[in-house]
Amino acid sequence: MRLEKICFSVCNTVKDALDRDSNELMSRESIAELVSVAENVADTETIAYRQSERLCGSVKCEKGCNFCCHMQVCVTAPEVLCVFARIAERCTPREISALKERLEKTYPQGRGLTDKSYGQLGISCPLLVSEECSIYSDRPIECRAYVSTELSACKAARDDYLHWNVPIDQAKYAIYKSAQAGILAAVTAKGYDPEILELNHAMLIALRHSDPVMSWLNKEPIFEPARISAGDPDYHAIQPWSPSFDDWIEPD
Repeated sequence: MRLEKICFSVCNTVKDALDRDSNELMSRESIAELVSVAENVADTETIAYRQSERLCGSVKCEKGCNFCCHMQVCVTAPEVLCVFARIAERCTPREISALKERLEKTYPQGRGLTDKSYGQLGISCPLLVSEECSIYSDRPIECRAYVSTELSACKAARDDYLHWNVPIDQAKYAIYKSAQAGILAAVTAKGYDPEILELNHAMLIALRHSDPVMSWLNKEPIFEPARISAGDPDYHAIQPWSPSFDDWIEPD
């Protein structure tokens, strides 16, 4: 119950990061602010929870380990736009062109697949460069949330996804996914569609667009093709919230 209360608090903190009393649309700055708040709150609460519960499980994730970088990643539009902004700011035209080529090659392989089918194919994330994440400091929330406590299980899951049995830090995952839910609640309060997107397709759309940030801010449905279908049998397992969020009652 304590973890449930923390998750509820994290979600509400992120949801209230924007000025909900204002009728103004979001801005480039508020997109970055919202994602930053989500990441920082989730990180702070995860550390505090582990300390209070005296959890000492060792995380086995380390530089160069990318067994989990062959799974479907679900993101929110603000997360995609923040990653896009960092890539546009830090990468050379040649690097951006190479990324687009990788995305154009990878996206069709996973298009329309369920989470399970995607994992079976073992599709490498196009953001991997020399076997390392090229956007590690700006990676999406789901990537930050997923940490393993057993390296051998990660390797086994990479080789045989159908028998996936990776022990992860469940508390961290729950807290970070609650922060992601807060992002969706915040944009919903501003009148935006609470989309759950497949990372590769959404990134390709952003890189192909002349100004994806402004188009999204103006409520153009530019990411509609990248939405993860509610018909996916795994949809409810990977989504960060449910449509009944507004009816969610804070736990005692």
